[in-house]
Amino acid sequence: MKVIRLAGAMVTAANKVIAVLDSSKFNRRGFNQVLPIEKIDIIITDDAVSEVDKLALQKTRVKLITV
Repeated sequence: MKVIRLAGAMVTAANKVIAVLDSSKFNRRGFNQVLPIEKIDIIITDDAVSEVDKLALQKTRVKLITV
């Protein structure tokens, strides 16, 4: 729980929130959600991200960068 509270404080203080994750993390349910997608400005991920996930992100304000 301390990690989640710390992440929340960092997001509140940040001008921009960038999440770096591999594409296998999309559409997975985990034990804890660190922050909602609405709080993220940019997601950087590998190029294996599905077209479905790309389309879903296009409906948000999140910029997707694949590498």
